[in-house]
Amino acid sequence: MNVLIIAPFPPLPESSGSKMRAMTLLRSLAGHQVFLVAFCGADEPIDLAGLQKSFAEVHVFPRPKMGFAKVFLNHFSPRPLLAKRFFLRSARSRIRQLVRERQIDLVISETLIMTGYFRGMSGPYRVLDEHNLEFIRAGRRVPMTRNGFKKFYYYLIMRRMRHHEINAVNAADICLTCSDEDAMTIGRLCSQTRIVAVPNTVDSEYFRPASAARDPLRIVYIGSMWYEPNVDAMRYFCREVLPLIRQKASDVTLVIAGDEPTHEVRKLGLEKGVTVTGFLADIRPFLASASVFVAPLRMGSGTRLKILVAMAMGIPVVSTSIAAEGIAVQDGMNIRIADDSYAFADAVTCILADPAQQKKLAAGGRKLVLENYSCQAVDRQLRCVWQEIAQGLEAK
Repeated sequence: MNVLIIAPFPPLPESSGSKMRAMTLLRSLAGHQVFLVAFCGADEPIDLAGLQKSFAEVHVFPRPKMGFAKVFLNHFSPRPLLAKRFFLRSARSRIRQLVRERQIDLVISETLIMTGYFRGMSGPYRVLDEHNLEFIRAGRRVPMTRNGFKKFYYYLIMRRMRHHEINAVNAADICLTCSDEDAMTIGRLCSQTRIVAVPNTVDSEYFRPASAARDPLRIVYIGSMWYEPNVDAMRYFCREVLPLIRQKASDVTLVIAGDEPTHEVRKLGLEKGVTVTGFLADIRPFLASASVFVAPLRMGSGTRLKILVAMAMGIPVVSTSIAAEGIAVQDGMNIRIADDSYAFADAVTCILADPAQQKKLAAGGRKLVLENYSCQAVDRQLRCVWQEIAQGLEAK
């Protein structure tokens, strides 16, 4: 088959969970002719040589800027801002040209954001890879907001996102989700589209426990630091959890690693003991130096590759229930789950003070990844999906 992947980011270097998932899909398409259209920020690192080796053709467009006027006027549009964030007429023209001239059989939209390019497209088989259910993520802001006006505003955004997401899934021939929970949720709303749960995986050989000594008082978090759930997680952790931890461990330090940190995140790096690294080509040394990985997310859906990466490297994880959704974890065996600031701080300080608990959680997390989230199992599953599509196209 000739396959076109449309992504909101260049998938190399594999510096975030979204990029790792995109590369998992690419590897499962070995033997097919794969083309890429992606978008890149002005300061975002890109491995162009690696992309050109991995794809038959690579077309990278500048990521559109989100000006005040565009954001404001979107309040009067039936389509959510997310649906327009990466839309460029020049990119749409190139995609249509590729579909026509390269005789594309299959188009894969990486995330809901790219489905705007499905509009007006006829001919190719269409697959939507849902990294998150965006209306679920948007809806989780509602109970977190105390102001009545803002609460109603976020509720309206959630409703508009839900309508858009249902239409986008229905416009696809297959929708891939990261978890069975997401598959059941969207499946109840979109009965005409085939829904397939494809769990996130991690390369357990690349991400493996390091021999280097860990800093006994270092905590780490990784993620794309422009992404709202990650920004909210670090805002919450630094304001409400970290001060409680420092009441028992005053010298604890926090490393926030990830690309394109917002102004608010960069300001967190000015606080004592907090480091904001920005983009890292290789996150393993930073993870390996930490004694605890935290995932204090309060919104989002899907499964968090960051948690699987930390577990693969044998780092104890403390997580909220929302962050651990879709992963077959057991509290106290391979992770610690805590959903309020006091419980979260207590879980972190207990792990920092207890080498035996560190060892137990590290071993349990590594075992969970090896047994349930191997690249090989998911690769086989995806290859079966592509084979079914190819056979269906041949039968036409």
